[in-house]
Amino acid sequence: MNPVEMRKGYSAYHCLTLAKEMGLTNVQGYFLMADDAIFNIWQKIDHSTVHHSTGVNLEQSDLFWDLDVGIFAARNVVKMFESSKDPKIQNAWKQFQNGLEINGNKKLAKQEMTSYRGRTYSDFFYIPSSESDYYATLMRVFFENGLYLEIAVDKFMKSVKAQESPKTVYIWNDDREKWDEKYSKTMIGFHAVKLSQFQHPGKNRTRYIVICLNMQKVFTFFTTTLLFVFLIPFCFLLMSYSQYLSPCCSFMYDQEYLSYSYFTNGTIPNYSNTFVDLPLNTSSSVISIICYVLIFWKIHHYSPATVSVGGGRQKVRRNRDIRCAIQFSLLLAFYTFAWVLFRVLPIILATKDVEWFILVPTLYTLNCTSNAIIYICFNGEVQENLIPYKLHKILELFHLVRSPTPKVNQSLATLPENSRTTTVQSSNTPARFIPARSHQPFRTIRLNNQNSN
Repeated sequence: MNPVEMRKGYSAYHCLTLAKEMGLTNVQGYFLMADDAIFNIWQKIDHSTVHHSTGVNLEQSDLFWDLDVGIFAARNVVKMFESSKDPKIQNAWKQFQNGLEINGNKKLAKQEMTSYRGRTYSDFFYIPSSESDYYATLMRVFFENGLYLEIAVDKFMKSVKAQESPKTVYIWNDDREKWDEKYSKTMIGFHAVKLSQFQHPGKNRTRYIVICLNMQKVFTFFTTTLLFVFLIPFCFLLMSYSQYLSPCCSFMYDQEYLSYSYFTNGTIPNYSNTFVDLPLNTSSSVISIICYVLIFWKIHHYSPATVSVGGGRQKVRRNRDIRCAIQFSLLLAFYTFAWVLFRVLPIILATKDVEWFILVPTLYTLNCTSNAIIYICFNGEVQENLIPYKLHKILELFHLVRSPTPKVNQSLATLPENSRTTTVQSSNTPARFIPARSHQPFRTIRLNNQNSN
């Protein structure tokens, strides 16, 4: 669906109608889910019947009914059903009435459609092929009259037999910031998790990747906790051995040179450096370098740099991923340069120009704060939250920070000429509103039955 058809999400239910009209074969059914919902696809449902995350659950709600997409659209729906001569539309109207009666609803179809009450959460549901013809016909009438998503799905659900999902969770208000505490892999559906939170590297993206995209067993909550439970005592033991238990030599602050050094003990070898510090520093840098090389290789290998159909967005994503990898590799550079210089500087300077030894504590301090420094200097998400708005504008003028991505909010009246809707005449397919573009993949077009001269 294009943005004009989507109507800010109000007509999302029409997407499934279009999928049905594509005429796909060997299809058991169709899932529809919102872009801010999570579907744990490994959970099983009965694919032979309608599945809905909550079922009809807001029967007395009048929200959205006082808008054009509510009662006014519903009245137009009734008029279209009652005046149409199309057999499919007439049969769908009869099936709607029969479905209401079967489900114990004593209202007439017209009364139910104009009841000014009722809506249903509609962010995740499943329609089997056995109900897809009825759904597509009913929902096309709803769509052509502009009926709101939650009202349209509510009316459909009241006319069919459906299974509900007790394992679907909805979170609202402040709970949306705690979604990682509410989410579970045993759920079927989960709503809402806004993907806009994860467009920049940071805590939100990390939480999403670790919790929801944990394709490896190492990223489960249990194994991650186990790793930390092991690593913290292990590092404490290494520190204790290096500083207190090793015969030589403890790491100390040298006040004479305003730097760090090992406290030597005669001719005893430096066991702390040989068996703890040097292997630990070297392995940390080498493993990190290997990981970052693999990251850059995968970005280059799997993300095309050339712009093709849809390639512009891929290129932007590729460049963004590269920037993120550079940010983290700079952290590695700080760390590696600090420990290498600590060992190389005494060899270079020996006993002359000892004032240069102050570079070691300086780099050590920078290494401890490098995470914050790099995020403040290079991460747009952090900059937008830390830097005051007016100062951010001034820094933009000097190209010291990146401008935030502009948000597009265009109405149909403000769309450029080449994006306006056009009409196509055909005798076989129902009406759709499609921006005039030369390339329209996966679109089924249909209009009213008219003979063209």
